Amino acid sequence: MFQPITFDTRYLLAYLRQTNDQTVLVALNFSGYRKRLVLGGQLNRQRWSLLLSNRREAMPALRGGMLLLAPYEAAIFELK
Repeated sequence: MFQPITFDTRYLLAYLRQTNDQTVLVALNFSGYRKRLVLGGQLNRQRWSLLLSNRREAMPALRGGMLLLAPYEAAIFELK
């Protein structure tokens, strides 16, 4: 299943991909500036781990339900 999280995709695109065994969050920042991705409701209360990123090696802190993406970052997070 594919479920978009962002709807104005000019600078930020995020979506969920789900199978019976796995849920991942794909987050893409197309700008040269840091961007905040707001994870509302149920997504904010979940435990995520970093699978892959072109800009970081560890899972960033979620503060207030927001995930800060580095400039031009592409990241994939897995639901634990």
